[in-house]
Amino acid sequence: MSNMNQKICAGRTFHLATPPKGTPHLWIILTDINYENCGGGVITETVAIVNLTTKRSSSDTTTILDVGDHRFIKCETVVDYAYAMVVEVNQIKKYIETGYSRFDDDCSEDLLDAIQKGVLESPYTPEDVVDYCQECFRDYW
Repeated sequence: MSNMNQKICAGRTFHLATPPKGTPHLWIILTDINYENCGGGVITETVAIVNLTTKRSSSDTTTILDVGDHRFIKCETVVDYAYAMVVEVNQIKKYIETGYSRFDDDCSEDLLDAIQKGVLESPYTPEDVVDYCQECFRDYW
């Protein structure tokens, strides 16, 4: 999959290492680009993202995924809503351009829908991400 010509949008996925071990995880872009006015004529493009991780006994089970939900998933997996965040689109583009990250297959509509609903339902989603997503999803549902 060519990385440079991929548009940043809801449902697009990419690989990125996460602390503390630097293990690569699949990250999912939850929202289309939002344009935020930062004052002084500066407009920043942002999106909400969340990653997938192997299900463990202490995992948030708001959204459980399994083999077949996405080609990256090899075992029972959860969406790690505690690490959901709003990021600048330029940061994702920089990771892709430098080879630090790469795009993967997009989510199906059903998978994206389940993960988007979960970001609002999970008790672990940071409040600022919930607020951001509620505003972005207003036009979806």
